[in-house]
Amino acid sequence: MRIPCFLTLITLFSHCGSLDLRPPPSPKPILSQVRPPAGGFKLIIIDVGQGDAALLVTPMGRGILIDCGPEEAVSKVRSVLEEEGLSSLEAIFVSHFHADHMGACGPLIAGRDGLFETPDDLPVAEGLWDRGDDPFPRSIEFPSYQKGLRPFRKTMQAGDTWEWDGVRMQVVIVGGVLEEGSILRDARTDENGLSVGMVIEYGDFRYFTAGDLTGGGGGPEFPTTDLETTLGERVGDVDVMHVSHHGSHTSSNASFLAYLKPETAFISAGEKNDYFHPHPSVLRRLEGVGIEVWRTDEQGSILLEVNDTDYSVFRLKSVP
Repeated sequence: MRIPCFLTLITLFSHCGSLDLRPPPSPKPILSQVRPPAGGFKLIIIDVGQGDAALLVTPMGRGILIDCGPEEAVSKVRSVLEEEGLSSLEAIFVSHFHADHMGACGPLIAGRDGLFETPDDLPVAEGLWDRGDDPFPRSIEFPSYQKGLRPFRKTMQAGDTWEWDGVRMQVVIVGGVLEEGSILRDARTDENGLSVGMVIEYGDFRYFTAGDLTGGGGGPEFPTTDLETTLGERVGDVDVMHVSHHGSHTSSNASFLAYLKPETAFISAGEKNDYFHPHPSVLRRLEGVGIEVWRTDEQGSILLEVNDTDYSVFRLKSVP
């Protein structure tokens, strides 16, 4: 696997002269002190507080949103879209039906006032993709999401694939169903366990993200189903992973990490959040096997840039 180049970007999308080199805590060598050449894609992990939202921008400047964050973060998401010059998106993918992942979707798509009076405030060419209604979502926020976004919704299935400008996205698990059709039935009792897992590829680069997918952690009071181990065996080696469930101790088990072998991990969590995310046990597991950890609660929004030969990670100035 490639050794990534880690850099720190002090202001959003500044020129190379304003870069401040951030030495990594591990002895991985720094390969370059300049941003990678044009021709690849970028992924922005938006600092939405306690929630998840990521914007993928293809080599040709097309935008794809993976989760939208909580409703109160809609202005942050819009700011990132505007910084990228995006007045429309190719698609939005919703990992599951908890408000911290899909609460801002309604205001983004169906009108700035959030009342769904504007039919298409943010055009989305291929619609809003989610796991559908079977089994019925276990989320108190779902009815308003369903009502307001019904015209835009489309249902994903494991194995579905999209490709934009050389960036390939494939669904590997959705609603507890694996790509080859196997059903992990225990997953279908919990909304987190129904999360959509996706692999994003560009050349030899591979990235994994899966909402709040569970890994069997949680202890006796809040036990979860281990979906990660079975899935990890099928996904295999990746370069970068988005840590599930904001670094909760319900996810990122040791077997899963051993299958994926990521060099870098992103955690999206709110500063001093009430859930104590990310959990110390998860951080120990990640760092114990040499994975470089980037956190929105400490570093704000994060930029991943991928080109034909390597990838780089930057810290962005927080979007107001």
